[in-house]
Amino acid sequence: MDYISEKDISPQTKSEDHFSESFVIGLFSGAIGVSIAALLALVTNIATNNLFDVSIVTLPPTFAIAGIVLSIVISMIAGVMPATKAAKLDPVESLRRD
Repeated sequence: MDYISEKDISPQTKSEDHFSESFVIGLFSGAIGVSIAALLALVTNIATNNLFDVSIVTLPPTFAIAGIVLSIVISMIAGVMPATKAAKLDPVESLRRD
């Protein structure tokens, strides 16, 4: 994070850095969410198979991929406003305001 506050870095580079961070956060949070959903589906199906001999939960791969993509898109949208605002700020001035 220290290299972002250096004066020789352009605002575009700062924006790209924020966008890439948003992408990675969205990717990992989507992957974690899909993993938790798959684990819950497995546990639910084991329980219902033992009790009723039927599987009631499925997680198609298209839904898993869509969940990850949606998480990335939401994270990128949420990162647009702070990234553009942060790219325009002077690091010294922003520290003085806090």
